[in-house]
Amino acid sequence: MANDIKGEVGFTALGKDWTMKLGNGAVRHIENETGKTFPQIGRELSGDDTASISLLTEVFRASLIRHHPDVTIEDCDDILDEIGHEKAGELIAEAFQLMQPKAQKGGASHPRKATTGSTGRR
Repeated sequence: MANDIKGEVGFTALGKDWTMKLGNGAVRHIENETGKTFPQIGRELSGDDTASISLLTEVFRASLIRHHPDVTIEDCDDILDEIGHEKAGELIAEAFQLMQPKAQKGGASHPRKATTGSTGRR
């Protein structure tokens, strides 16, 4: 089962439960396969004139590899044919959003300054 706290997105297709994660390994894989930086990939996927099925499929596959190491590009083609490109884009967008951990509620969102430990008391 997918755990959004860990940056995972779950869905069902082809009669099976799938878990996506765009972690460091997935991003590295996508960059190596496409020769593009991750920010470039994000911009291309979100642009009406730059989004491509090939890039969508590659990002989709890379996001599945962590939990489904044997997934093939053909498996992804079948999944995308079943769920559609719009739904695939929504799942990828959700995984993108979950990539960066959020500051915990009540926790510091900015690093605390280092102190010397001196309280100024003598």
